Amino acid sequence: MARRIELTEELTQKICEKISIGLPHESAAESVGVPYKLFKEWMAAGEAGDGPEYVEFYKRVKATDEEYKNNLLEVVKQAAREGSKGASKWLKEKKIEY
Repeated sequence: MARRIELTEELTQKICEKISIGLPHESAAESVGVPYKLFKEWMAAGEAGDGPEYVEFYKRVKATDEEYKNNLLEVVKQAAREGSKGASKWLKEKKIEY
């Protein structure tokens, strides 16, 4: 019988650290020993409000996703300010000021 993996603060932190450096959810979870299926179950439980530990996990993963996206956007904006035509074009297509 497979050992049940419990959601802990340590696992939440490790998964969010991996996401913050750009790993997709599947890779982030599996790199710390959490099967992706279980990660998705935890996220679904959090979104549904099924227990405070799952809600907190869901909120932290979503916040880490947003932080990563914002960091990437800042990199693209900086590249545009430094003269990158590709970055400038992409920002204009998305109607994002830099």
